[in-house]
Amino acid sequence: MFIKNFINQYGDKILYTIIMAIISYLGITLKRILSILYQNKEKKEIVQTSCKATEQLYSNLTSEEKLNKAITNASQMLKEKGIETTNLELRMLIESTVYSFKNNNQKGVIK
Repeated sequence: MFIKNFINQYGDKILYTIIMAIISYLGITLKRILSILYQNKEKKEIVQTSCKATEQLYSNLTSEEKLNKAITNASQMLKEKGIETTNLELRMLIESTVYSFKNNNQKGVIK
């Protein structure tokens, strides 16, 4: 009897609170996922820009020196945007970008 009265009196408020908690959790999770996707997109764009600029500005350097310049420049640009990354991640993104540049140039495609 007590439980039935309690549910009748407070059931809708409890249900509302549970639903709002679930919606809030979903919103926070969605924001986190979108933030990660945005940061990954920004990283790729910044690395591409850094690679293109490094190739044009420092064409007389060795490959290793260009890589270090690209890592330094991309790292600084990412830091200015508040995006954290590791040197390993930057190196992998740069190597991937350079590989795609080479493949596109072999096919006659210039981006």
